[in-house]
Amino acid sequence: MVGGDTEYPTARLSPPVNLDSIQQEKYLFALKANSLHANKNYRGMIDVHKYRDRCTCALVSLVGIGSHNSTSIQNLYDFVKELNGVIKSDEDYFVFHSEERSLLDKLLISEPFALGIKNKLVVTNERGGDKTYKTTCFYCNVGQPSIYKLKIPDDTTPKNIAIFYPDLLKNFHGKKFRVSSAVLSRWLTEHHQTAPGVWENTRGIFGTALDHLSYKYNFSCIYFPSIGGGGSGLKLENGTWIGAVGDVISGRADIGNAIGQIYLRNLYVGYTFPVCYVWLTFTTSLPQPRYSWEAIYWPFTPLMWFGIFSAIIVSFFAYSFLLKISSQFVPASTRLVYMLKTLMEQGAPDPEERHLNSTRTFLAFWLFFALLISTAYKSKLVSTLAFPLMDEPPKTFEDLSRTNPSFEIILQYVRGAAYTILKTSTNPIFHRVFTRMELEENDARCFQRVIGRPASCISWNTVVDFVLHKNLSDKYGRTPLVKAPDTASFIAVGYVIKKRALFRLKFDKVLMTAVDMGLTEKWWKIDYEFVRRKRRDFEKSVNKTQVFYDDNLVVDDNLSMKQLSGTFYVLSFGLFTAFTSFLVEKAWELRNHKRNIPLLIKN
Repeated sequence: MVGGDTEYPTARLSPPVNLDSIQQEKYLFALKANSLHANKNYRGMIDVHKYRDRCTCALVSLVGIGSHNSTSIQNLYDFVKELNGVIKSDEDYFVFHSEERSLLDKLLISEPFALGIKNKLVVTNERGGDKTYKTTCFYCNVGQPSIYKLKIPDDTTPKNIAIFYPDLLKNFHGKKFRVSSAVLSRWLTEHHQTAPGVWENTRGIFGTALDHLSYKYNFSCIYFPSIGGGGSGLKLENGTWIGAVGDVISGRADIGNAIGQIYLRNLYVGYTFPVCYVWLTFTTSLPQPRYSWEAIYWPFTPLMWFGIFSAIIVSFFAYSFLLKISSQFVPASTRLVYMLKTLMEQGAPDPEERHLNSTRTFLAFWLFFALLISTAYKSKLVSTLAFPLMDEPPKTFEDLSRTNPSFEIILQYVRGAAYTILKTSTNPIFHRVFTRMELEENDARCFQRVIGRPASCISWNTVVDFVLHKNLSDKYGRTPLVKAPDTASFIAVGYVIKKRALFRLKFDKVLMTAVDMGLTEKWWKIDYEFVRRKRRDFEKSVNKTQVFYDDNLVVDDNLSMKQLSGTFYVLSFGLFTAFTSFLVEKAWELRNHKRNIPLLIKN
């Protein structure tokens, strides 16, 4: 582009030399489509990266620039960012050339430009025809950009790219990074305030990882809680971001500490290599005994009870028919009482007169049937009353979504990824869960509300492990809660940075090595032991009695009123029936007595 009176610095970008003529045409077309003056509808339609390798060198010649102020330099940087489909500012190589050396020097130390483009080389012509090669040392000036003059031997060939683009990120020279921490995610990172506005890392795997990074590259961290109450990152209805993601987007922070990686956030910020991976799960209480008066009919299934009553009715009519064809008369009430008494193992006199006939054959099999049924019922009833049935907690999210409305569903809310996933999911299971759940910001209280109750707490698996070790476990590590085997919505958790931050690859190298070596797992174990020790020390300081949990819920051997409540209900029903029968009999006698009075007077 040719410059003039425009406020934007002008630049000419040549297509890579390793492309054929057709690829060069596509490259230049994509470059034009991505320019600041092109229609926005064309931007992002073509990604030129697929037409070339990642080692492209962009040749930028700056001409016709009227002013060298910060606005012009910022506009140039914005122009380069607009070419994201053509140039990767943290991977590609840049060569800047201009006859105005003062402009190039300002470019090298201007913070947005100096820290926005990683591999850059400035070439200037000195008097006598000699060339001077310069680049930016990003953090050499007490953490600020400074000019770094390169010494290029005369026999250097362009293939020795390391000479033209040296690695100046081996030492950050005491750079102070502003770190916005999601303090609500205390299972990942925790801080304490040492003075007004001064925060220090207390514990957590992400604090440990940052300590290793700062030791490796010689920098320090200035911690502070993220905006909006210490959340990880939430986009409001008006489009504004809060949390650590919002701090990085606004430039208030250089690093967002312990942030889950989801698609919506990826559109606005970049991520380092994950420090850990988390899954969404839920926790319920240990199976609780189910006490109910219904225990008296729990020994048999509803279908079994239906079969028994059907057998009584069918057998009663069959018995009546056999008696009739045998020319024997036995009252219906007597026949019914006989069958019920035998079924309940009560003594009942034989209502027949003959010793050998078809009715006795039938009754033999009826008595055998009654023996089996009554024995099975009593055996099962004893075990049911002595060892109550246990409620089966939900094990999957589908089971959780189909629980009774009385079953509480609580989300451990940190204004972040878990809430966003459940809210925006099109999965009908998650939709049912979201419509029923309530929010609880305090992680420990969320799990405490579940103990011994029909309820569940939805959270990340790392949250569960942390809270159980810190708040809800005894010295043997046993807890009163059960973590569901089902998991969903796997996400990676790392550090949030600006897109294409120049130190990302350095961070990735250390974090990848730590994960591959298993150091992160060791950090988890050390952190859990630390929080358990802190809690034990606190309990000793306040003379608090230690709590002990059993892996399995043990029910007292002594039978309680809850276990035998059904028998009392049966007795109460019998008393009510007997009293009602007594009143009916008295009413009937009184009615007959009134009918007989006129006859006595007449006689």
